[in-house]
Amino acid sequence: SPTTAVHEILHHTERMMPAEIQNGILKEYQKAWDSAWSKANEKTQKLMQDMLAASAGDAKAKERVMAGFSSGALKYDYHYQFYNASEFWAVNATDILAKRYAVEGSWVAKAKRWLAELVQYMKGALGLRSDAPVLRGLKTVLNGTGAQMSRKMLSNRKDVLQDINTISS
Repeated sequence: SPTTAVHEILHHTERMMPAEIQNGILKEYQKAWDSAWSKANEKTQKLMQDMLAASAGDAKAKERVMAGFSSGALKYDYHYQFYNASEFWAVNATDILAKRYAVEGSWVAKAKRWLAELVQYMKGALGLRSDAPVLRGLKTVLNGTGAQMSRKMLSNRKDVLQDINTISS
């Protein structure tokens, strides 16, 4: 995919965000994960549990998840973001950057993108599922100095993982 390099680079930016920005992304990941879990059938829920186990290093669970993607039981474009909080950040931030790049040059397209991002901020303010925390993370990283502001990657934050493991057990 043409966005793979951007996705992988974004993983390296996770530590460039202060804790409050990371926390916002983690909360949004939790909301998105909860929503996906509540809409999933039993087979998909089992595979989502396997994603968590695979993310923690379980090789057999990873095989089941990969088989789930291969068989179509898991939709890569949708479910991969739930693999862990780091993937949630990289997948959603890559999508936002790709959309921004696609509108470069046209003031009408830029205005539409600006309005779409404004709507995300408003949804976040209302407590609805929103890309606002990811947008804030991107802004922080793009305007930052490149210095580490956190010692932990999003996928190593136990506070969010604990909540998710409670839901899925």
